Parts: sequence; structure tokens; C-alpha cells
Amino acid sequence: MKKNMIKRGILIGTLVFMMVMAGCSGSSDNNGGNDGENGSEELTAFPMTVTDTAGNEITIEAMPEKIISVSPTLTETLFAIGAGDRVVGRTEYCNYPEEVANIQVIGTFTNPNTELILDLEPDLVFSSGGVPEEAQALFDASGIKVIVLADSQTVDQIEENILLMGKVLDLNEEAAAVNEEIEAERTAVKAALGDVEPKRVFVDLGYYYSAGAGSFIDSIIVEELGAINIAADGEGEWPQISEEVIVEKDPEVYIRNVTMGGGEAEPMADSLQGITAVVENQVVNVETGSPDNDIMTRAGARVGQTIRFYAEAIYPEKFN
Repeated sequence: MKKNMIKRGILIGTLVFMMVMAGCSGSSDNNGGNDGENGSEELTAFPMTVTDTAGNEITIEAMPEKIISVSPTLTETLFAIGAGDRVVGRTEYCNYPEEVANIQVIGTFTNPNTELILDLEPDLVFSSGGVPEEAQALFDASGIKVIVLADSQTVDQIEENILLMGKVLDLNEEAAAVNEEIEAERTAVKAALGDVEPKRVFVDLGYYYSAGAGSFIDSIIVEELGAINIAADGEGEWPQISEEVIVEKDPEVYIRNVTMGGGEAEPMADSLQGITAVVENQVVNVETGSPDNDIMTRAGARVGQTIRFYAEAIYPEKFN
């Protein structure tokens, strides 16, 4: 039991840290260097200069053939747009799609192995966070370009990131097709919901860390689904909310990332037994490290599934 709790703490701590770091490294404008152009109609020509979400201008001299991804979200997106065969390195947290298991691990999001990355001789590194100054100097000296694409704050910004990746890799049509799938799911969910009475929702990513205003999860809950995120007024994008505040806000739906022991979710705290979500059996348990856990927390090419996940969790009566 103690071992499981420690493991869960490591997983959740890593998850929250990755989300915080990814969010802090980008700009909310997130224009991705597309300058209003339609990604599906562009003809890619090299060299090209793009602006990443950190505000860096990067000139790509030729078609990138060998790519390192330092983000599970970006790895998923690379495969979704058809660039999976160019990925030569990924973090140990990159687990989707299955093919990533055959790709060289280059460390973690927080501690990538710079020497190993240099040995792989990539043309391009995609990261969702800033690169340490020393590592950046080594990459510059080796001619390795780095593009920072921080986790987006809205679905529209996610689509902009996808188009930018398609542009840089000369996969404009493929990127546009991914966005079309996202839009189709987005439209279908809104049609299924119709006019709904807003429900109060709390998303517990672990140890009461949640999705605050400015996070893509908040955007989905509020803007896409019309629900009320009780953590929206917390401090920062990923605030930790006290049990007292949760009781006061009284969520009608409680979505939580939990460890499942023997198929059973760990019990809710005694202090939360009286909230509406518990009383009315509207607690949605998502196992730490499960496919649903990835879908609910990654702002990438599967965001259409993310929208549907939250819609079905919050308004199950609309999908039965």
C-alpha cells in the first residue's frame, strides 16, 4: 500500500509539474507563426522562419528528417500528422501510440539527456518547455533547431500548434485533416449537449491539484461544455484546492485521478462525503496512468476525445 502511494505520488507530481512547466513556457497569443494562413493550402518552402509559443524565431533550412520530441503531447501529434517515422527520440513518458515503444528514450521532460540527443543527430527538437541555456548552446553549435510549443490554453490554440507542426514538416494537408477530425468531434458533442443547465465541476488531478483559469481543461469545461469549473478562481493554471473550498463550492460532478487497488478506487476523504457529487454518485474515477488519464490531461491531437470525455463525465444523461 505504501509503495503504491509513493508510486502514485511520483506519477501525479510529474504530471502536475509537466503541465505547469509547459504552460509557463508559452505565450497565450500562440500564433504559431501561421500569420493567418490556412495550413492545408500552404506550399512549404525551405528555408522558412517560424515563431514558436515562447516567442523565438527559428529558421528551418531544410526539411527536418530526424526529430526529437520532449513531450508526450507533441509525440502524439507528430504521429497523428504522419511524422512518426521521423521521430528518433522521445521521453520515457511518451506512451502513445504503441509504436513509440520502439523509439530511443532520451530521458524525461525535466531532465533530457543532452549527450544522447546530440548522438542521435536530430535536425529538430520539439519541446513543450524551455531548453536550459547550456543545452541550447550545444544544440546551436550542432545546428539542431529547437521549437517550443507550450501546452495550449484553448482548443483553437491546440489546432494552431498542429498546423505549425504540419507547416514545418511539410505535412500541411495531414495537419489540417487532424484538425477537421477535432472539429467534427467538437461539433458532435455540442449538438448532443444542446441547451444544458450548467453543472459545477471539480477536476482532481491528484492531491487536490486542479485545472484553473488559463488551462486548456478549464477552457473545455467552461467554453466547450458550458459547465462551471469550481477551481477557476484558484491561484495559477494548476492550483491546489483545499478540502474546505471544495466543500464550500459543492461540485455536482467530481472527476478524479486515482490509484485503483484491486479494481477499487481509494475512498474519498471523510470531509467530502457530503458534497453533491458524492451524495448523488457523480464521482468519475480515472486510474492514474490509464489511457483515459492521458486523454483527460493532454492538449494535443486527441483533444476531440478529450472534449467528449469531459462531456460524458459531466453530462452522462446526454450520451446514454
